[in-house]
Amino acid sequence: EIGHLIVTFRFEGALWIDFKKNKGTFIFDPGHLEGQWEAQYSGRGLGLQSCFTTMLVESMSKQDLQDELDLKEGMELGLAAMREHFRLGHGHGDSNPKGVQFEKIEKEISKQSSDRFGKCNFNIAEAINNKKDRPWTLMDIGLSQQTGYPHYEPAMKILKQGLSSIKNIPYAQFGNMLTIDRGEIQSLNGIKGLIENYRKKGDGKSPLCIAVFGQPGSGKSFGIKQLAKGIWQESHHEYLLEFNLSQFSYEEQLIGAFHLIRDRALKGLVPLVFWDEFDSMDLKWLSHFLAPMQDGCFLEGQTMHPVGKSVFVFAGGTSYTMEAFIPETGNTERYKKFIASKGPDFVSRLQGYIDVLGPNKRKKLKCANSQEPEWEDDDSDLYFPIRRALLLRAIDGVSPDEKLDADEGLLRAFIEIDEFKHGARSVATLWTLMKNRGQAKIRRSDLPPREQMSLHVNYEDFMKLIENNE
Repeated sequence: EIGHLIVTFRFEGALWIDFKKNKGTFIFDPGHLEGQWEAQYSGRGLGLQSCFTTMLVESMSKQDLQDELDLKEGMELGLAAMREHFRLGHGHGDSNPKGVQFEKIEKEISKQSSDRFGKCNFNIAEAINNKKDRPWTLMDIGLSQQTGYPHYEPAMKILKQGLSSIKNIPYAQFGNMLTIDRGEIQSLNGIKGLIENYRKKGDGKSPLCIAVFGQPGSGKSFGIKQLAKGIWQESHHEYLLEFNLSQFSYEEQLIGAFHLIRDRALKGLVPLVFWDEFDSMDLKWLSHFLAPMQDGCFLEGQTMHPVGKSVFVFAGGTSYTMEAFIPETGNTERYKKFIASKGPDFVSRLQGYIDVLGPNKRKKLKCANSQEPEWEDDDSDLYFPIRRALLLRAIDGVSPDEKLDADEGLLRAFIEIDEFKHGARSVATLWTLMKNRGQAKIRRSDLPPREQMSLHVNYEDFMKLIENNE
């Protein structure tokens, strides 16, 4: 009979299951999941599990085994040792001794903070037999709050003190963008991997094609630009091209855009091309992209021109999600229009997509086959207050661990208001208007006039939230 089981997840974390007590403990790096820590370094490592096991056994040897066994410290030391061994390597070929550099590893580990990893404890039976209408997540455990209610209090703590104030929730950073949503983290990491692999190994015969969807003001362009910043580094502006297809009237304008892309590619660059509102004008432009997406060429008169090695990002303007963009099969007017506009052919040429979340509660599709998709609030989205907190800190420009000095009631109104009418744009506009007043501390007296505020929030509800927190 197995009493204890430990499973490591590369450099990201380790799981300890105590079968006798029916409990589990997960040790993890909140800010470097999905292979992000390992991606900082090149090469491969041998003896990683040996390092982990050595530190675990050493920690156990210092315990009185008559007492309750505690493996958490050993697991943390083991993960830290694996990382240092991978980072240091086995030394130069002429070094002596060769192999694992235990002295250097121990020295480096001793310098590190004791709270470098997050921890969460859970009941195994409850995790396996989860009866909730939403997935069991580390986030819920890390926040230690009853599920079924938005996470307002953790959001307030993050907004005022920074993400480090809550150490046991996973997050990811892409440039200046921070996200805590598991699905968004996985999607962004997947898109990042596609782009990096295409830039390094792609033959350039056709562009890499990705779609991005989200509610108006959800930050679709911001997220992609921050992703590009991390991949293209400081020169990402030189690689970025943006075109809003809702402003195009003639095919010649699209051909002109293709020539600009081709010019960048001929210079040896791999441009990131942001096609905004590609689904506008009743999907008019979809058919024009089929040849460039498939064959990497566009037609001008009687001449075919190669587009060149490039990354196409198609941002939806009328569809909030990929699910909404693709109507269900059936004899409906919307599906017939989708077929006539070459929608299925367009989708088949995409290599990936992402549904971006914004500061408002996530919307879910109520009816996909109506003439216009019908939406309703997704009550399983408990994390929109935290997304707002992260967005506000990014807009303010405060450093990760710096305290945000502002009126308590005002901050709570930003976190708890039902909706920002124009998503992230409304959040940014209101906060910037107040900050431009030049006060050291932002107060409710810095709020813009009622007429301006009503453009972005429900004024009465916003002011009531402020008054309730006096």
